[in-house]
Amino acid sequence: MPMIKVYSKKDCQQCRLVKRWLNEHEIPFEEVDGSTVQGRDAVIKLGYRTLPVVVLENGNHFAGLDMKQLNALIEQ
Repeated sequence: MPMIKVYSKKDCQQCRLVKRWLNEHEIPFEEVDGSTVQGRDAVIKLGYRTLPVVVLENGNHFAGLDMKQLNALIEQ
């Protein structure tokens, strides 16, 4: 199972849903505050301007509540 980083912020419904989905499927992840300067810079460097952003250990990443991408994590 790859280590996952989730860039998120408070008051973000999609962020809460992604983290809840990962928890429900017992997929470990590290939460990173995307509202800090460091978090924002990391998200922008990946090419995104919205949260959540999910980054996999292999370097793949996606933004938002992408159920296709999330479901693919179960298969790994």
